[in-house]
Amino acid sequence: MVPQKVNLLAGEDIVQVSCGGTHSVALTRDGRMFSFGRGDHGRLGYGRKVTTGQPMEVPINLPPPRNVSAIEVNGKWVAKLVACGGRHTLAIVEWADS
Repeated sequence: MVPQKVNLLAGEDIVQVSCGGTHSVALTRDGRMFSFGRGDHGRLGYGRKVTTGQPMEVPINLPPPRNVSAIEVNGKWVAKLVACGGRHTLAIVEWADS
């Protein structure tokens, strides 16, 4: 096998890629995640069974933390680390200023 450049996420600042058995997730420097591959069991993070060869941004649909001050209320969740397994994906997220 010869390594080849993949242009699926050209223009994105990718800092990490994690691969499961049949899916992958890419993490950008600004905390966004893009997943692609087989979506059985919701492993792509879209909340439904989707299989795609094109990376799609994974929404982080969590409520704000309970202890957010008035200054931080306009923040958002950003991903810091992703890990894929055979049939699952995990992400560590943190609340960040917008």
